[in-house]
Amino acid sequence: MASEASAMHITRLGESDAESLSALASRTYFEHYADLWEDGGASYVREAYAVARLRAELADPAVLYGSLRDEHDAPVGFVKLVMPSPLELPPCSGRRALYLERLYLLANVTGRGFGSAAMRWAHEQGAENACEIAWLRVMACRPGTRAFYERHGYVVCGRQVLDRPLARPDHAEMFIMWRPLSATSSPAA
Repeated sequence: MASEASAMHITRLGESDAESLSALASRTYFEHYADLWEDGGASYVREAYAVARLRAELADPAVLYGSLRDEHDAPVGFVKLVMPSPLELPPCSGRRALYLERLYLLANVTGRGFGSAAMRWAHEQGAENACEIAWLRVMACRPGTRAFYERHGYVVCGRQVLDRPLARPDHAEMFIMWRPLSATSSPAA
């Protein structure tokens, strides 16, 4: 596992990467989240990963996309960060925040260290941009994913319901999680 994680790297994406990002995002989403939707996620993917939408997000200076690449330089996942993106829930209110909006991997590479390497990279990006905390949302119906984030220092600070057409109500609850980016603060702060 260590050799695989050390061989991986992350490259920042730009507007010219919108088409390849759309294909990768769609594939990773269907592999992990199709069961959340009455239509298997097709309508969500069409909207969220449309090339024009991704091109606009890639041009936005507050949004950072990173491509996770394996030892052969093949894309195996991506990260989407938004900075700053405040979280107005205690104890995070008023703090400069990094929103880890997406961290998606191809199913065949999960459990091989890519996610942990992506978390370290995301936290470094936040620290470099003077963010005090990082936050994210995770589906309540994904306890393994929640446990992954907990291993990286995140704690639950709120709940939310995914309120979108065709979302399955029995799979719509999300946890909001946060962690400090500074070694001197803790989630209990």
